[in-house]
Amino acid sequence: MIARRGWRAYVRVNEHVAKVVKGIARSDDVVWTHDHHLCLVPAMLRRMYSRAPALIYFMHQPFPTSEIFRTLAARERLLRGMLSADIVGFHAFNHARHFLHACKRTLGVSFSSRTGGRIGIDWNSKDIMLAISHVGVDAARLDSHMCDEDAAKFANVLRKRHKRRIVIGGFDSCQRLSGVALKLLAFERLLEDNSVYRHKVVLVQRCEL
Repeated sequence: MIARRGWRAYVRVNEHVAKVVKGIARSDDVVWTHDHHLCLVPAMLRRMYSRAPALIYFMHQPFPTSEIFRTLAARERLLRGMLSADIVGFHAFNHARHFLHACKRTLGVSFSSRTGGRIGIDWNSKDIMLAISHVGVDAARLDSHMCDEDAAKFANVLRKRHKRRIVIGGFDSCQRLSGVALKLLAFERLLEDNSVYRHKVVLVQRCEL
């Protein structure tokens, strides 16, 4: 009963978002939907338009293995929703691979390599592109901040606060994909395995929502 209520609420949220998008997006626009909260939106938009805008769906979270995904009662509808987009994207190849296997095993969808090395999915007479976009560092923006006067002042503050120590600075978005937890574990491992650094190195970490 709780699961059914949760699913109905999930559908209503997706319907509401799709209706809002329909009210503002034209057929020549690009609609980019993000994350597991809105898997059904692409399919809903396809039904609402006589000629739908270009639809992109991007999953920022890891996609589960097909063995785990098939335990979901609504697995087919979730996949059909995502496959209604023109482009389906993930951050990592393993996440995309899990998605492809789920599509193959749940819906019998075929996929293959296309010209240029991309992966295409054949679905409802459409060629859907699978995109893998790794999270990287904007080097140019980072360099510009490094040259900023305020950055230099803050660096001096850290040097004075942690005299005679090597300062490692971290500034990340507060989300799982930023890898902050892994960074802290790596720093802990550094100090455990190299006791000489315990009083020589300090990690200053800042996270932003």
